[in-house]
Amino acid sequence: MSRAADSRASAALPAGFEAFDEAGTYIGLIGPLYRRREGGRVVLCLPIEQRHTNPMGTAHGGLLMTLVDLTLGMNVGAALGQDVPVPTVQVSCSLIAAAKAGEIVFGDAEVDRVTRSFAFVSGALRAEGRVLVRASAIFRCPAGAAATRP
Repeated sequence: MSRAADSRASAALPAGFEAFDEAGTYIGLIGPLYRRREGGRVVLCLPIEQRHTNPMGTAHGGLLMTLVDLTLGMNVGAALGQDVPVPTVQVSCSLIAAAKAGEIVFGDAEVDRVTRSFAFVSGALRAEGRVLVRASAIFRCPAGAAATRP
């Protein structure tokens, strides 16, 4: 994305969002991603561009599933007090509505339960007040995270 396009996208975002880029990775390819930390939680967002769409002109379902997986995982890491990736064990999601190019998709989540080995989390993606995706997942807790879990 060009600098001009990036500045237009970030100008349209609500206050407090910062760029989250994983250059050279799959996450970097689907961006630009932005996140805002809210205490022990993370809100993730992605401005939908034409390149994110499928032949029907809406955000590709695989992109939305990736975004919800990232949202859930980032919230597990935040709840554990560690800004490290957590491995996904299982994700269940329902694709409820579509997003079009030009809309901004927001993802938020809540960690429901943490055990010594696993974290259970649920969340959703939204755009323009519509729920797009609802999901729940299980993530493996990193070694040593048990001492810092909520």
